[in-house]
Amino acid sequence: MYMDRKKIIIGAAALVLIVLGAAAFFIFGRGGITEAPEDPVRRNTLILAGDYLTSGEYQRALDLLDRLLIADASDTEAKELKEKVLAAKRAAEDSSREQDVASLQAQKEALEKSLADLGKSIRSRPAGDDSVAKALEAQKLQAEKDRLEREAQARRAEAERLARLSAEARARDERIKALLKQGDEALAVPNFQQARNLYREVLKLDRETDQASYSARALARTAEAYFQENPESPENRRQALQYANEAVQKDPKLWEPHLTLGKVYAAARNNDAAIKSLTEAARLNPQHADIFFELGKAQFRAGLFREARQSFESCVRFDPGNAFAFFNLGATFLRLNDRDKAYDAFVKASRVKPDYARAHFEIGEHLRAKGDLPGAVAAYVLSVRYEPDNPRHARGLATALYRQEKYAEAETWFAKAVELEPGADINNYNMALVKMSRDKNPEALTFITRAIQQRPESAEYAFTLGQISEKMGSRDGAIAAHTKAVVLDRNYVKPRIELGRLYDEAGQFDKGLEHLLAAYRIEPNSVEVNNNLGSVYLHKELFADSINHYRKAISRQPNATLMRYNLSLAHTGAKQYPEARDTLVQLVKIDPSFWDAYYNLGNIMITLGDKAGAKVILTELLQKNPRYEKRSEVESVLAGM
Repeated sequence: MYMDRKKIIIGAAALVLIVLGAAAFFIFGRGGITEAPEDPVRRNTLILAGDYLTSGEYQRALDLLDRLLIADASDTEAKELKEKVLAAKRAAEDSSREQDVASLQAQKEALEKSLADLGKSIRSRPAGDDSVAKALEAQKLQAEKDRLEREAQARRAEAERLARLSAEARARDERIKALLKQGDEALAVPNFQQARNLYREVLKLDRETDQASYSARALARTAEAYFQENPESPENRRQALQYANEAVQKDPKLWEPHLTLGKVYAAARNNDAAIKSLTEAARLNPQHADIFFELGKAQFRAGLFREARQSFESCVRFDPGNAFAFFNLGATFLRLNDRDKAYDAFVKASRVKPDYARAHFEIGEHLRAKGDLPGAVAAYVLSVRYEPDNPRHARGLATALYRQEKYAEAETWFAKAVELEPGADINNYNMALVKMSRDKNPEALTFITRAIQQRPESAEYAFTLGQISEKMGSRDGAIAAHTKAVVLDRNYVKPRIELGRLYDEAGQFDKGLEHLLAAYRIEPNSVEVNNNLGSVYLHKELFADSINHYRKAISRQPNATLMRYNLSLAHTGAKQYPEARDTLVQLVKIDPSFWDAYYNLGNIMITLGDKAGAKVILTELLQKNPRYEKRSEVESVLAGM
């Protein structure tokens, strides 16, 4: 019954509408005022906007309603629906902000607990734990805590600001923010033209709030878009400067344009202007990591290493995940001659970015300089793994292996460096060294010849050619090469020592003495110089001079047994038999297998009248070394006692 009655009522209503419609037709239809039929596009737009409102897609609803109101500002239905959408959007945003602040507070509290727990862990850490990793983790947690606190404060301030705006102003404000956000998203892609178009829409609205100038932000980000698009383009830099300066005029308290100005000046190699702009950006926003990163780079290029250090330290304090800032901090410490702190910074860079080849390379360089060759090799292996086409990395690994006397492996990596950079003289020089160490002297000669062709002014390369020439049996070639090295560098001691030795061995004592005395004037405490001078003077029978230089050499290298033996010969030549005896006694204590020392000691003891002592020494010699090459002579001496 109820359903039948409902149908009847509906039918009656329909009949009334038909009658009224017909009456209207007769009243207005014949030559009177007529109603225009309703626009179906408008009706569908209103329905779609309502659907968006229901589903919470407020901005899409507002965009549709704005189109209707642009076409007809008196559209009451569209205005009313827009007010509903704005009210719902504000309520949703207020709720979201409250949830965000609560979430940020919860995250902050969780981070505080993590920091406390990590502090306890570090304090109770047993020896040998990775303190660098723990400290870096603590730094990251603290930076995240600070970030969350700043974000929570900013959101609370934004909520208070929005609460003071009228509905109309708030709607315009939201529209501007949406355009800025879309522009930032386009810039991040990057789609520079789209970003600039969106920022241009903001500038058309030309809206300033009580907090900051949106126009200034749009100008600043337009400047950044031009710069990022092509930093090397003079035209792009000009546009960036223009927009950034306009942004500064609009809002002198906005930090963003100063950052862009700093980067533009840096790209133009104007370090002073870059430092000035970036310093101002840091004053306006003293907790922004990117500002300090750019400022540090500009200060480094200007040679202001102490200032650069402070900037990079600020950067990693606010952004502990910036591996490049840690690396730059390490490079800055190197310029400040603080190698240990540089090493620590490079290690942190490698922890943040495990595939950071340059950081591993610098770690290898540090460890090699410290004498930790296994550690250096491990670091260089990582550098060549992550950057296999860098000749410096291959060369570093090869050098560490060479220092370990792993010549076959070193040769492989030196060859890799030559393959990657065949025109580099240092690579050919290194190959010559490793080939010579492996007695591949003809190949070594080929590589040292290439190195000299590429860098003929190198005295070191000429010296190495001399070494290779001697190993190949060419004494004259060796002398010629070492002489060339001396011509190229008068203060280069090594070739003078070699020339002194070669002339000494050839019996040309005066020529040898000439080069060795020149070397002595440069390095009077050199073991090699004094040893070779002792040898030349011994051969010239200038025993006092020989004794003097041998003693100087031995004072710096006390366990050098051959020098002690030669010193004993000089004492013997000078008829200083007690001194010769004492020298040989000390020698056999250092090296009990120096057989000729026993033989000479026995003879000197006989000269001194100590036949019993001589007999003991010579008998000990034959007992220890029954196959001594001068056995028959020793036996003759013993038989004559």
